[in-house]
Amino acid sequence: MAILLELPAEVEANLAARAEERGMDLAAFVKKVLEEQASGYVRAHPPMTGKEKAAAFRAWAESFPPGLPVLTLEQISRESMYEED
Repeated sequence: MAILLELPAEVEANLAARAEERGMDLAAFVKKVLEEQASGYVRAHPPMTGKEKAAAFRAWAESFPPGLPVLTLEQISRESMYEED
């Protein structure tokens, strides 16, 4: 598979320097990095549908004990956290 990447000059220079440190050309180094990243990837869970996500969220929300106080946006604002007495 061939992929064309448009990278900022700074990123390309960083990759080229790292490749040179290892005695590799840039393309080989980038290929090696991508292979290493992809080989360790394991999806923890299969993708969820919208209905499954909603059900999981409801179950999570219902897991909290009843009677917890409901805070207003003002009560959790940055300004209220750093009020000076």
